[in-house]
Amino acid sequence: AYLTRYGILKDVNFTMGKFRQQFGVVNRWHKHALDQVDFPLALRQIFGDGGLNQTGISFDWSMPPLFGSSQELILQVTNGENSRVFSGNTISVPSMLAHYKNYRDLSKDTYLEMGLTGLLGWNRDWDVSRGGTTATEKDYQRAACFGADLTVLWEPTEQMRYRNLEWRSELYWLNKGILAPDDSGSDTLNSWGAYSYLQAKVSRTLDIGIRGD
Repeated sequence: AYLTRYGILKDVNFTMGKFRQQFGVVNRWHKHALDQVDFPLALRQIFGDGGLNQTGISFDWSMPPLFGSSQELILQVTNGENSRVFSGNTISVPSMLAHYKNYRDLSKDTYLEMGLTGLLGWNRDWDVSRGGTTATEKDYQRAACFGADLTVLWEPTEQMRYRNLEWRSELYWLNKGILAPDDSGSDTLNSWGAYSYLQAKVSRTLDIGIRGD
């Protein structure tokens, strides 16, 4: 649950509570709002089945237009509680996210949207096997995740309820420092993934498409 206050400053909204974070595009949506039956595989592998959903605060700024395009910047500070990216936490270590979105009308029926996202946090507590027993070692290790997204939507104004064609792609990259569980020292996990889908509305109640993960 979360609470949003609109217009705390000119073109700035403020949100606090537990919310789905603005990492790319589809992570922000709830499952019932997805274009497909589940979240993309790349997102689930990096953030887990529930995606990136943490507790904290968010500032959304509608930036001044740039060369005819609309811009938005979102800054979020949240508790590092995601079990995949921030698994080495038994205390609350804040994570920080920044998302930039650029939106441009290509024609009266077509728009282009591009976004970049960065997520940064730390893990501190690690279970290390030593001498046949498991001990908790305290060592701050950085976890960083980056994303890029691109969406093109064609939707004829006169038939927007019945016809459209959408292409969306996202790329994810995770770089996570860890303390090796066998007490061999520090290590780094690197993971990346992507998806792309093409989807068309062919009637008011029917969409068809294909997605590659």
